[in-house]
Amino acid sequence: AGLKQSLAEIMELPGAIGVAAIDIKSGVMMACAGMNPDIEIEAAVHADLMKAKLQAQRTLGKKDSVEDLLITTVRQFQYLCLVPSAPDTMLFVQLNRRQA
Repeated sequence: AGLKQSLAEIMELPGAIGVAAIDIKSGVMMACAGMNPDIEIEAAVHADLMKAKLQAQRTLGKKDSVEDLLITTVRQFQYLCLVPSAPDTMLFVQLNRRQA
């Protein structure tokens, strides 16, 4: 499946608000889907968060690799997932907490 099709499939999840594919190194959003008008800004911020976590793992000499991060807010689940086939890419998925 292509990137846009994959993002569209993620948007079919219950409570899906938005999803973005992000280049972690630059913070640039490569593609997105959903209803969040601020997703490009949020994508860049969350890319920085993932970069910080990956750097922390290296600094601490952890041999366990990061696969994903889950952030829970009062209204949302925010899921950051590395793409195994594209190591410098992550997905940022926003879900309505009550509907997910």
